[in-house]
Amino acid sequence: MSRYYTLLCSLIFTIVSSYSCKTEADKLSYNPPVFPLEHLAEITKLNDDLVMTIPNHIMLCDSVAVLAAGSAENDRHFQIVSLNDGRFIDAFGYVGRGPKELKSYRHLDFDAKRNLIFAIDNNGKSIIINLNRALLGRDDYVVDCWQMPTIRRSNITYHLGNRLLHAECSPCSRFFTTAINGLDTLNRYEEYPSITKFLNDNKQCKINYFRSHSVSAIKPDRTQLVNITGWGMVMEIFNIADGQVSSKLAHRFYRPQTDESDTEIFKGDKNNVIGGIQAYATDKYIYALYYDTVGADDDFFKNTLPPHIGVFDWQGREVCRYTFKNDHIMTFAVTPDDKRCYCWVMNADGEEYLGYFDLK
Repeated sequence: MSRYYTLLCSLIFTIVSSYSCKTEADKLSYNPPVFPLEHLAEITKLNDDLVMTIPNHIMLCDSVAVLAAGSAENDRHFQIVSLNDGRFIDAFGYVGRGPKELKSYRHLDFDAKRNLIFAIDNNGKSIIINLNRALLGRDDYVVDCWQMPTIRRSNITYHLGNRLLHAECSPCSRFFTTAINGLDTLNRYEEYPSITKFLNDNKQCKINYFRSHSVSAIKPDRTQLVNITGWGMVMEIFNIADGQVSSKLAHRFYRPQTDESDTEIFKGDKNNVIGGIQAYATDKYIYALYYDTVGADDDFFKNTLPPHIGVFDWQGREVCRYTFKNDHIMTFAVTPDDKRCYCWVMNADGEEYLGYFDLK
């Protein structure tokens, strides 16, 4: 009897443990953000005659916007446009292999407090651009240039003065800081939030999910960072102190739906909510550009509802949300006083333009 009782207890323990392991991640609550205020934004066109690629950054400086985009009119990477009337002013930033040139400007960080642009190309060559000099048309706008000895494979690298913060890296740590020259790893952050049982059980797949589907933004004073995922939507806020990253909070808004045929490469199910596509940060707020719908298979911009811009404070609380009738915002930036949003827009007919709307 005692042996039978022991076996029964063992079986019950195994079943309960198995059930707990199976359901712990899947019981995590995913709740769409709920905003106390919602505004229908009316976008005003500034210029619909700019012939350029979709900007991957919009940087605001006084009365101009600097668009990180290629143009049909010149061979520079940064296009300067007036915020008063949208007219093209000038361009700077050669693409090439020469001194103080980069082959690409994919890894780009704009320090609005100091008006510096920090960029790294795919070969690890790095430059710092003094934006004030560039706007004055001076040739000495590149104030520093160096070659990193090791190419860091990260989504973005943030400039922290005498350190670099590398975000969403693979196969090394998720976040890590190095000396400014890229040598000497100073701090590492390895953790990922619990998402789903499948992603929790398959670490490499989870790493690839965050690396491939994350957007981030750093607070202007460089003390906090927000990371938002697409294909589902998880928002995390981190503290940064002396180059060390620490988790502050995580919100789970939309559960990632996973094709479980591959345990290493994340394959999102076609029924996934699109989720986050850009994040922007000011001193007061986090701005998240996101879709809360599944993307249309055909004619995406005509048949998919436009994205929203959700506004959160740095405690992760919902503040308000901006919605749009027909236009899809592709890239945006917010003035430091949180009064106006400038954006690159594509309408349902596939026409692109630079515009703005006022924030309430």
